[in-house]
Amino acid sequence: MPRLTGRLLAAAAVPALALSLAAPAQAATLTWTITNPDATKDLLAWSGPNVLKNKAGKTVFTCDKTAILAKPGASRTLAPGAAYQAAVHGGSFSAGCKAPDGVAWGSGTLSGNYHLWLRATAYDAAADAADFTWTGQTGQVLVYGKPGCTFFLGDVKFRYSNVASTFTSTTGKVTFASNSPATNCAGLLTHGETVTFTGTYTANLAYKFRAATS
Repeated sequence: MPRLTGRLLAAAAVPALALSLAAPAQAATLTWTITNPDATKDLLAWSGPNVLKNKAGKTVFTCDKTAILAKPGASRTLAPGAAYQAAVHGGSFSAGCKAPDGVAWGSGTLSGNYHLWLRATAYDAAADAADFTWTGQTGQVLVYGKPGCTFFLGDVKFRYSNVASTFTSTTGKVTFASNSPATNCAGLLTHGETVTFTGTYTANLAYKFRAATS
């Protein structure tokens, strides 16, 4: 068996040494800056038609409009790594919700002890857009119902464009208050499924939600 010289042994050790010295990847730290043109006013964002489809792609209902009412707070820059969230009012709601067969869906917003927020989760500098999740203490934010089906919708995902001052919703999560066959949406929705919830909401003011990465 050939012998390894000192030079070859040293060369062979380099990759192992490099691996041992490699630092673990660190998560990026975000520093959020919020620009509010008028801190005396609440954020009010109205959507046009808002469509909810189940995981199979079937339209459950379309709402004429949905409103988000929140308190973004005064213009400020948060400490590095601090989370940003805006408290959402119980005055947020959906209206004119109907199934494709014309059956009306009732709707409401959870409030009070549910503590709802629009919580910033990421910032896309290239698109100048911030990602938000509309969530609450239990994860649920809206309730919808018709005979045979009542469910909560929560963890609704949004992207806010700082250029257009619009929120665009994408998905949400369905949960049931009980497993009662009388209200568990048999054949339409299942507990825990992710649904698409698409709509574009125009904000009343040109808010800016931006984050620097370090």
